[in-house]
Amino acid sequence: MIIAVPSYAQRKVYEEWKAYYRRQRIIGTSKGIEIRIEGETLKSLMFSHQVAEEKLGEIEYWHLSGPAFADEIARGKETTNVLASRDFYSAKNLAETLSTKSFKLEPSDDLIGAEFAGPAKNYIAAAMGRLDNQAPAEVTRATRFVELILEMIELGGKIGVQPQTVFGPAYLGDAFLSISPKSRSYRSGLGLLKRIKERSSQPTFESPLTLKEWKIAFDFGVFFKDLEYLLLLEPGLEAENVGPKEKIIEAEVSIYSLYRMSEKFGLRLPRLKEVFDIYFKRKKESPEEIIKKLLKEV
Repeated sequence: MIIAVPSYAQRKVYEEWKAYYRRQRIIGTSKGIEIRIEGETLKSLMFSHQVAEEKLGEIEYWHLSGPAFADEIARGKETTNVLASRDFYSAKNLAETLSTKSFKLEPSDDLIGAEFAGPAKNYIAAAMGRLDNQAPAEVTRATRFVELILEMIELGGKIGVQPQTVFGPAYLGDAFLSISPKSRSYRSGLGLLKRIKERSSQPTFESPLTLKEWKIAFDFGVFFKDLEYLLLLEPGLEAENVGPKEKIIEAEVSIYSLYRMSEKFGLRLPRLKEVFDIYFKRKKESPEEIIKKLLKEV
């Protein structure tokens, strides 16, 4: 069974599916950490396999994570993802079974690492999208990307993420891919300034750049050899208009969950705090109220 729903929907799906569960093997694809809030109290920062175990009991679980754009996979572009479980050999056997000529799966026994990689890249993509609103210098952009990666390495280390996972497709590979306009998390950051203005009465500024102008101004060739995705962008798509219509909330959920997790471990992660404050602290509502409202709208 492939559970291909966002992190905030998994619990409900498992609750509805429990009556039909007959110990089927489960492959999860969520790129987020569950958030459950009661009142103003955060009750859960659970990974996908933990939610499944809580609802279904003993399970066989694998997690699929890594860089992938659906349209490129559909066109047969070569893609490598990670398939992780607690046992390397079970991951290896299933990875070999599911791999195709163009869609390859690398086995891993770092289940937590594969699950952590998704929300980490969501946060990195959103943070880079916000930065790109300011048309930064190339060196600034490169430096910020490294800073964001290092912060997530520090946080991941607290929960046992393995180094080889960090430098593999699921983590660094997916983060690298996601700092592009085809990524919804990136577009969430790119369109953040308008949403802040809509949600808050506090003065703010709005980027004068449209996505088309920004594309021309910035040389994507620094990061990407294949520029085909530029041809797939919707004509006239403007940076300040993306986000709300698409109900992009996975990035916001990831930023919230990662920041609360960093607080739990007593870490000082300046970039994460900066992005958290921008998404949540410039509004009249508390972060918990904002998150609950976002989840309720889904």
